[in-house]
Amino acid sequence: MLTVKRQMAELGISQAEIAIHLGIDQSAVSRLFSGQRQLKVREAQRLSELLNLADMGFPATIRQIPVIGFISAGEWEKFIDRPLYMMAAPSTDLPARAFGVVVDGDSMDRIDRPRAA
Repeated sequence: MLTVKRQMAELGISQAEIAIHLGIDQSAVSRLFSGQRQLKVREAQRLSELLNLADMGFPATIRQIPVIGFISAGEWEKFIDRPLYMMAAPSTDLPARAFGVVVDGDSMDRIDRPRAA
């Protein structure tokens, strides 16, 4: 966000102007800058356009990927006390209550190669 703030100052653009350009209220912009809200893909593209961030190495377009499922974040604690099995931790500096999720099947390993034109 430091680059964004620097560019805002250089261009003389306020948070209120960003809010109008993104189509959100100013309190949402304030939450973005304080880290309490995530920037949505379309908002990131509009912000990049408004502040000319593509010239500073930010992507002109942001690749979107499909969301194919959800897991309930609030329910994990009831499972951690009775795990299916234990696995080796990938790092020694994980939080005490860290846990793993295993993706079943090989569909996640598939690599689509570009087709020849």
